[in-house]
Amino acid sequence: MVCMNLPKHLCYCIKNVYLVGIIPRPSEPKLHHINHLLCPLVDKLLQLWYAGAYYTKTAEHPFGCLIHCAMVILICDTQALKKTLGLPAITSLEGFCSFC
Repeated sequence: MVCMNLPKHLCYCIKNVYLVGIIPRPSEPKLHHINHLLCPLVDKLLQLWYAGAYYTKTAEHPFGCLIHCAMVILICDTQALKKTLGLPAITSLEGFCSFC
C-alpha cells in the first residue's frame, strides 16, 4: 500500500510502502482466512476515515494538521493503471518497467 499524496519520485520508495500481508503458497487461502487477516487493517482505515489522525508538524503545516485516509482499489489493465497512477506509457523510454 502506498501514499498517493506524495510526489511521484517518493511514492514507491521502500520507506513509504506499507506491506499489508503476504499470502503463503502453494494453495490459495479461503475467503474467511483473508477476511481475518484484513480485519485489523480495515478497522484502522475506518478510524482514519471518520476520526482522522492529527500530525503535530509537517513540512507544509508547521503547526500541524488533521488528515483523513481512504483506500482506493483499482482493477484495470496495464495501460489504464499507468494513466491513473501517472506513470510513463509502456512504450516510453523513460521511467521503470512495470513488468520487471
